[in-house]
Amino acid sequence: MNVSFIHIVHALIIVQSLLFAFVVFVRRHETGKGKKFLGILLLVLGVHFLYNFLHTALPASPAIRYIIQFSPIFGYFYGPLLYLHIKGHLNADFTFWKKQLLHFAPVPIVLFCILFHIVDTDVLGKLIVLQIFVYTVLGFKELKHYEQAIQQLSSINNTGELRWLRFLVLLTLLIIVIDGIQQYQRTITIGSFTFKLEFITQLLLLVLVNGIVFEALKNPTFFKQLNTANDPLPDDVEPLPGNYNPALITELEMVMEQKKPYLNPALPLNTLAALLSIPPRRLSQLINQHYNKNFSEYINNYRIEYARDIILKNEDPGLTMMEVMYEAGFISRSVFNTMFKHKFGQTPSAFKQVQLKNKKISSKS
Repeated sequence: MNVSFIHIVHALIIVQSLLFAFVVFVRRHETGKGKKFLGILLLVLGVHFLYNFLHTALPASPAIRYIIQFSPIFGYFYGPLLYLHIKGHLNADFTFWKKQLLHFAPVPIVLFCILFHIVDTDVLGKLIVLQIFVYTVLGFKELKHYEQAIQQLSSINNTGELRWLRFLVLLTLLIIVIDGIQQYQRTITIGSFTFKLEFITQLLLLVLVNGIVFEALKNPTFFKQLNTANDPLPDDVEPLPGNYNPALITELEMVMEQKKPYLNPALPLNTLAALLSIPPRRLSQLINQHYNKNFSEYINNYRIEYARDIILKNEDPGLTMMEVMYEAGFISRSVFNTMFKHKFGQTPSAFKQVQLKNKKISSKS
């Protein structure tokens, strides 16, 4: 057997996928529901590439040709597993019911078609591309719905986690698009170079697997369930009238000023609603209509003001912006910096330097 670069790529995908799947299953008691589906996806990917690796490594024979015809079956696992990973990771109350096995209904159908030569394997390969494309679209819809809902339910900003999930779905979509093109055109020429599209697809798969491993290494909460334990808001509540009780607004502002619940970095809507003894939906509508903000924006506005006050009152040049950020209730540095600059026209660090400079000038005069 001649070892080529593509064999090395296959071997890396196999080893990394199977090892990471093993890590997910070993840590099953501390792993969020969505990550278990990611573990199964990587297990399927590793076995799939091992299957293909043996096909290319072993001498061609009738037995090998018979076995390799079942390769398309693996492809029908990827789309559903990716979608269930996203859905399970974003929804703390997600439960895998028997009806969700219908996502995998194509698997036995494809097996039947292969056994009895009902459909050509090339057609089954093209259908895989279509199926995964549909599931990536569904994954995007889940992400969009979550982003809209979480802003009304929680003050936590999961920007980094959502950015990672979008990257995962976008890269999967790119792989599928290139794979779909290579069903009709095997190569692409750029200048004087010609590349096999299949090779590009497999390199991107290696990037995807390495991306997952890298994210797990740098993110200590990677295996945890995303914090979405807030009850969803019912959709059947009547909108608040335009002349709602101003005393409720006064009480809300009093609670915010005196109790400072916004300093809790994980403050959910239902906790603040409980302090006012009103349903969470009513509070959400009140904030939306009176302040023209969602819950997350409303809470973060108080945090930004609090952070500014810390800097204004500070006499210590060694005060770090990380200290200010955490004291004000933020957990994301990028969100803190972006919101501070949007409100005050400067980053927190620049704002601090200006204040220290002004204090030095005033102390000399």
